[in-house]
Amino acid sequence: MEERAVLLLLLAAGAIGGVYFLIIGIRAILQLLAVIIRIIILVLLIVLGGMYLAKWVDKYTKEPDLQLEQPDEESALAREEENGLYKERPGWLAGQ
Repeated sequence: MEERAVLLLLLAAGAIGGVYFLIIGIRAILQLLAVIIRIIILVLLIVLGGMYLAKWVDKYTKEPDLQLEQPDEESALAREEENGLYKERPGWLAGQ
């Protein structure tokens, strides 16, 4: 009888210890998961912030696009074409 009581006591102690270590293990896993989530959020914030900063720098430091002048009736280029300044010339000036 005494032997059976000792075995039941050991079984109960083992069950309590097992539950205790199970709770500690779950808690450790949850803490590790929380750290991983924090690292992921931090990396996302750094990446998204860098993308926003790059977009902002690109927006405010971009050089304006070159606008090529289109010859119209009143422009100086159109008048020079009419006067023959851009006509093909004979000889070495024409590119032979």
